[in-house]
Parts: sequence; structure tokens; C-alpha cells
Amino acid sequence: MRNRRLILPFPVPLQNKLLEDLNNLRETMNFFEHIQVDIWKQTKMKNIYHDDLWNFFLWMQ
Repeated sequence: MRNRRLILPFPVPLQNKLLEDLNNLRETMNFFEHIQVDIWKQTKMKNIYHDDLWNFFLWMQ
């Protein structure tokens, strides 16, 4: 039975890959954070509009 050697990648390319992955993760989190803020703003606007409309209907009665 032959001894098999474990082949390890060089640390520099591995570090570059890790930094690239972390940068991609940061950009993805930033993207979803902006979407979350947009959804929150739209929901808030919708709730304000709904409240105004509801108050108007209550006033009409």
C-alpha cells in the first residue's frame, strides 16, 4: 500500500480566495440590506396610506 501525501494549496491563493469570498459576502449583505430598507419604507408608506384611508371612511360615517 502506497503512502499518499496530502496536497495542500499554497497559502497565498487560498488567502486571496478567502478575501474574495468575504468581499462577495459583504456585497451580498449590503444588497439585501438595501432591499430590506426599501421594503420597510414601502410598508411604512402603505400603512400610512391605509390609516389615512381608514380615517377618511370613519369620518364619512
